[in-house]
Amino acid sequence: MLGWVCRRKSIPLAAVVCLAVAPPALAFDESDLQRLADTGACAECDLSFADLEGASLAGADLSGADLVCARLAAADLMGADLSGANAMGADFAGADLSGADLRRAVLLRTALLEATRANVNISGATFFRSMSDGGLAGVDCDVGAP
Repeated sequence: MLGWVCRRKSIPLAAVVCLAVAPPALAFDESDLQRLADTGACAECDLSFADLEGASLAGADLSGADLVCARLAAADLMGADLSGANAMGADFAGADLSGADLRRAVLLRTALLEATRANVNISGATFFRSMSDGGLAGVDCDVGAP
């Protein structure tokens, strides 16, 4: 069984997706990563393939950011603006997404296992084969026009 949980000795589905999306040579822009670290904001940034595991990004502006295959496991994204972000293949396992804005975000083959998702706005977001536990209870799922 393909999955995200390493203790099960499974092949991470994101790894398969990410290898097909782009080679690591097309990874994140270092200056964008530095801007995020310095200001807590990085709208429209290229953070693809960035390792932000456990990062404190509460309230960060990542609107429209390229988060393809980014590792955001256990990150604090409480109240973060991820609207319009492309998070295909991203790993949000164990992240705190409480109050985050994911409107119009692309969440294809994204891991949301054990992520806190209270009061998350996913209106108009695109999901396909994303892995989640506990469903999307308490999440604003209005799929009106993006």
